[in-house]
Amino acid sequence: MHRHPKLILLNGPAGVGKNTIAQAYLADHPLALNAETDLLIAQLGGWLQHENLAWPLAFSLVKSITRAHLLAGYDVIVPFLLLDTKDAEALEAIADETKARFVEIALVTTRDDAIARMFERGSWGEPGSPPLAEADRPLVEQKYDKFAQTLAKRPLAHQITSVKGEVASTYKQVLATINLS
Repeated sequence: MHRHPKLILLNGPAGVGKNTIAQAYLADHPLALNAETDLLIAQLGGWLQHENLAWPLAFSLVKSITRAHLLAGYDVIVPFLLLDTKDAEALEAIADETKARFVEIALVTTRDDAIARMFERGSWGEPGSPPLAEADRPLVEQKYDKFAQTLAKRPLAHQITSVKGEVASTYKQVLATINLS
């Protein structure tokens, strides 16, 4: 058990490597938790037909399990596409409440690269989500733009450039940022 666990918000556009980095963190930090909203939402019955209700419910679940895990004394990493500063503020409040160290990291890349990676992945990322189609491009672009606007409102977020295919180097930078924060 850690005396002062860490709550790591790993922000970034879809397809940029948040979950890959979170899994690497788990491999190096026994009993750390990956509080991945994409996996939780897929556990809600009929979530695709009720997305407007399912996303807030899934994030509420993430906050609950994050709080419980931090209180148990273990690190939590939350890979999350931050589209509203209120979500980051809610996680910060949990860190304060549980006396955890809050570290906010954004994996960044160019708009064109982020959109290309998303289409290369071929899906939104949640288990059971439909494949992406060219008709989804405006929504993918809109989500990237909202991510960029939200990140601009989070000046204390540590930004790390995510280079496609360089997971080890990106993970090393993430660890260094966590350890220095």
